[in-house]
Amino acid sequence: MKREGSLRERKKADTRRVLIESAQSLFFTRGFDGVSVEDIVEKTNVSRSTFFRYFKTKEAIVFRNHKPRVAIFKEMLSKAKSNDGKITTAIKNALVSFSGYYDSIKKELLDEYRVVMSSPYLIAKDIEKDRDFEDAIFEEIYKRLGEGQKNRYRARILAAAIFGCARIVMENWFEGGCKNSLEKLGRESLEILFLGFDF
Repeated sequence: MKREGSLRERKKADTRRVLIESAQSLFFTRGFDGVSVEDIVEKTNVSRSTFFRYFKTKEAIVFRNHKPRVAIFKEMLSKAKSNDGKITTAIKNALVSFSGYYDSIKKELLDEYRVVMSSPYLIAKDIEKDRDFEDAIFEEIYKRLGEGQKNRYRARILAAAIFGCARIVMENWFEGGCKNSLEKLGRESLEILFLGFDF
């Protein structure tokens, strides 16, 4: 029974992988907006119902790794420490750690970026999804500052500033083909930003 289950899981994993690879191949050649679900299922020789068992929408293929990345980021934030006792230093340390993770998956990220930039719709969705990272930063800062309207306001401002900075760094990194050191770019930008914060 266990063997049958593992075989079923392998088949499911293979089908999912083929759907992803076929969709990406089409996205790269035609752009996201020029590809339909019908195109993907035709290329993979599966039914529409099979496709929708794995992905609710076409865009779900592009953003399939978003939730796991946010989960990793939240874990790094929660574990971040600082030698000087400052929250900003702890957040910076978490971002530096996360940049190392992103560096290790840069081909995956660059492929995703290429597809996203091919579609105004995906660019807008990407901005929406990025809010999850900003919210994670806000929640961690607010938790460390302590409750209260003033601290909530301060945490929201700082989180928005940090994420705005991170977004510019990521754009720079992608435009350079992910060849530069993301950690170095991030450190430089945060040093500039944190000159205006001291808590």
